[in-house]
Amino acid sequence: MAIVKYYIGSLGPFTYDDTDAVNDVDGDFPGETQHALLSNGDMILGVVSLTFTNTGLHIQDTNASHDLIIKPGSDITADRTYTIITGDADRTITFSGNPTLDDWFDQAVKAASTVTFGNIIDSGLTASLLVETDGSKQLSSVSKQAHITDASASHTVTDPADAPATADALRDDLVLNTIPSMESALDALGVKINAILAAIETAKILNTV
Repeated sequence: MAIVKYYIGSLGPFTYDDTDAVNDVDGDFPGETQHALLSNGDMILGVVSLTFTNTGLHIQDTNASHDLIIKPGSDITADRTYTIITGDADRTITFSGNPTLDDWFDQAVKAASTVTFGNIIDSGLTASLLVETDGSKQLSSVSKQAHITDASASHTVTDPADAPATADALRDDLVLNTIPSMESALDALGVKINAILAAIETAKILNTV
């Protein structure tokens, strides 16, 4: 490309032609007496950018036994910028797995936040059942109640006798025949209603008395 200048501390400028190919077969860089820049303090590189090969940027771990290698894993179609904004404080990111970020956190999801999701799928629930909260305030499925036998669609009420001899006879006929059949039908209806209410209360749709 061109003749490039570089400085080491107050020394320099030094120049080199960054188009010259490095003639190095065994990794000893013949004719070179320095293979790296070392410092026991901060080193400021006044360059526009640093380019590394895809072998990555190697950073030693806490005891210098291994390297943490940072490298791109995609074939990008143009130069891309990966920006980390820390704010004015120290930050720590802890990974316990391999997260895939795809437009995450477009709203606050803290414990006290009010969150809106497009849909929630809870693998711990059973499909097509009502949902309740258990003693730990976790969602759980409500089991279906046993089927209640269908109520009779019709009831027969005994008619009074035709042309009773007297009013007393009509009354006796109603008391002995017609009214008891009506009471029986109403009693059966009440039993059915109570059974339905018990099932609804067991499903915790209504409060028990």
